[in-house]
Amino acid sequence: MHYIKLGNVPPLAVSNGFQYPKQPACLAALNDLEERLVSLRIPFMQIKECSYDRQLGIKGTIVNVPITLNQTVSTLPKNINDTATIHVKLKRRLKFKSDYMYRVINPKRVFEAASFLMKTPLYQSQDVSLDLDWYEKFEKQTFGPGNNCVVEMNNEEEEEEEEIEMDDIDWENDPFDNDEDCPNPAPVETVIQGDVSTQMGLAIALFTRAKPPTYTEIIKSEIRRYDRRGTTPQKILYSHQKLLHQKLLSCISIQLRHKVFDEDHITAGNLTNPAYVQNLQYKNLAFKFMKNIKNSPAHWAQEKGRVCAQIRQFGFPSLFMTLSAAENRWYDLIKHLVYIHENRILTEPEFETMTTTARNKLISNDPVTCALYFEHKVKELWKTFSCPEGPFGKLEIKHFYQRTEFQQRGSPHFHVLLWLEGCPRFDGNNALK
Repeated sequence: MHYIKLGNVPPLAVSNGFQYPKQPACLAALNDLEERLVSLRIPFMQIKECSYDRQLGIKGTIVNVPITLNQTVSTLPKNINDTATIHVKLKRRLKFKSDYMYRVINPKRVFEAASFLMKTPLYQSQDVSLDLDWYEKFEKQTFGPGNNCVVEMNNEEEEEEEEIEMDDIDWENDPFDNDEDCPNPAPVETVIQGDVSTQMGLAIALFTRAKPPTYTEIIKSEIRRYDRRGTTPQKILYSHQKLLHQKLLSCISIQLRHKVFDEDHITAGNLTNPAYVQNLQYKNLAFKFMKNIKNSPAHWAQEKGRVCAQIRQFGFPSLFMTLSAAENRWYDLIKHLVYIHENRILTEPEFETMTTTARNKLISNDPVTCALYFEHKVKELWKTFSCPEGPFGKLEIKHFYQRTEFQQRGSPHFHVLLWLEGCPRFDGNNALK
């Protein structure tokens, strides 16, 4: 709204190229595993439910595995038709007994999606090839009686993610034991290494701005668009991890160019010296570069110093408040979520009869809308606190400190310290007053 009030076009406007291309039918029909089969890389992430309301969070890091698309598609069964389906298990390593993802896929849909993606600029820039003769040779073949592989998947027990132990590895049936050629390249232990991951956010749109957008701007645009393809928990968590890695690399690069001590710089030779590194840790300088990374120890140490400085200058705060989100009790929020994802108007009687599971599912599927809605309510609450008719009356808020946290269930909440002018103070002797 700031740019619109000034009569300017917002930097993230659709006219600047911040929009998704039209999604073809062959891509819209894919499930999550079929999407990975036609991807240039498969990101392996441990996504877990945070608490009872089933919001999602990520555990550990992300491992990117480059995929040879032609080899992946050629591995699928040759006898395919419009209704043929097969079971596919996706594993982090073939030695592991437990699978990362288990779905029923349609091989024909996978090949049609791969054929379409071959014509896109991103796949052409990576020299991706696909054997079209493989599909044409078996296109007209159908399943005979007794040879139908359409299977109903009954996954009654969902295997819980756990740390990999030696017993989880199937050593007897390891196909790599006698095969020196791995089917795909080695995994990449980062989300920003390689050309594909760097270009993935930039090659899908033609930006008309004179200044190229940063990855942060691209993420902000994707999660706020009317097209909600970029607001899935998997996409948000992956983008957050990638952005975090970029910030870490930037902070490390800046720190290496700065002076740590008055007489010395950090150099590669110094870092190979154990005594030098131990001295950095002793003086609490080893992790100083992480002060701009939220939730890092250096960041909270900086915030602690800020609070202590306010207390020394303004005295003890008058009030301490905690503001928590209660998304599944907010009718307006659930109404917006239903309209966005189901394209219908939710009435209050329907809201009252909705189960907690249904509300939590809507909340976990679109955490961005929930966070923006909570931020809007907090801003309106601050306006209420500041007005003369508010709960503090004529006691004006002179200073405040606010800290944003995310609970174990995944919802945001604020811790607030308030310094009110003219507020009575307790000195140990005026308890009755």
